[in-house]
Amino acid sequence: MRRYAGMGRALLAYNTDNEQGFAFETHDDKWRPIDHEGVTLIHRPSDRIAPPPPSCQGWSKASKCRRFGSR
Repeated sequence: MRRYAGMGRALLAYNTDNEQGFAFETHDDKWRPIDHEGVTLIHRPSDRIAPPPPSCQGWSKASKCRRFGSR
């Protein structure tokens, strides 16, 4: 498989004697076969960047009143 892929990516699915009846192999790709409770799945990482968590600026006036009462 690697000889034919050269500098590219490749995914090989072939028959085998397991519960699914087939298996995967990858070459030079971020996608990876993973075993999940006896089933082979292809894990594809997300290209999206997670947004940063909201910055905590402190308590609002309403929240302070609810928490501590009006003093």
